[in-house]
Amino acid sequence: MPAQAPQLVQMFQTMRDVGSVVVGLERLAEFGRSDRFDAYRGQLLEFVASGLSFADVNEHERPLLRHAYSESHEVLNILDALSSLERPQVVRREMLRVLAGDVSPRRARHYVELAGSVEQASEMGELESLRHLVEAPIENLGTRESNSADIQSTEEAPRNFAFELWLATLIHRAGLRATKAEPDWVVDARIGPVGIAAKRIQRNSALGHRVREASAQIAAQDAKGATVGGLVAVDLTLAYDLHRKHWVVRRAAETGQLHLTIASVLQQNRAVILNAIRNRPGVIGVVLHAKALVFVRETQTLATVRPILVASTVAGKHPHAIWLTEFAASIQP
Repeated sequence: MPAQAPQLVQMFQTMRDVGSVVVGLERLAEFGRSDRFDAYRGQLLEFVASGLSFADVNEHERPLLRHAYSESHEVLNILDALSSLERPQVVRREMLRVLAGDVSPRRARHYVELAGSVEQASEMGELESLRHLVEAPIENLGTRESNSADIQSTEEAPRNFAFELWLATLIHRAGLRATKAEPDWVVDARIGPVGIAAKRIQRNSALGHRVREASAQIAAQDAKGATVGGLVAVDLTLAYDLHRKHWVVRRAAETGQLHLTIASVLQQNRAVILNAIRNRPGVIGVVLHAKALVFVRETQTLATVRPILVASTVAGKHPHAIWLTEFAASIQP
């Protein structure tokens, strides 16, 4: 077992909110039965009730246990954030889509490390390894879109819907109302209805194709007069492989360093993504996002680091650009 394994053992021995997640999952019953989250609850409940340390869990089950916790924690946070919406039926309908699907998809498992790196954790002193990890080239967006298409299987659909609902929590945080409509959401903005097209990218080679696909969706709604512009929202977590590692920091303040490092990588790729949608009708900007799990050793807590970068495609004095600046400030945590 790698030398850093005891850090992850300690993480699960002291992660007090595992039990609260188990209790929280009972709330999902109001949306109907979900085989996936029933299985997650069973895994977490068995772990809590067993009294075992993480080290006693079969090494092949450890990634699945982390996976169960991560997806459960995410969906409960979304549910909490959207519980006060005026149209709860929208949340109910979308939650049913999120709760569907397989327990463990063959591709792109959230926070499940690959065989051979199951117990590895990274210290803040190894931030250069993060930079190396996430700076896979995406500048070659190319034109061979048939070869660059993302693998969008039905087993990933519930996780894609979860990303869409997470975007709804940002809209809600900004104090705005949103309608579930094409392209994915339509925001009731001061400048008029603004569409949001969400894309969860699994491979860097697919980025250009998926961004242009989102642009086409926005343009179609703009042409119908349904919107006055739109944003392309992109989740790059899987494309950057950030889901494969748990980052370990000594103190809570150091999570800020990790946040800035991931944000700087988003910033570096911002121009490339903007270039892919330049002159696309209706697109007024992009929302870039990536997330990573980090364990804070000092407080024995698990946190999610998720930088959000908003970039405009329109001139600075344009009303759309002014609104986008306000929106960007209002959605930051």
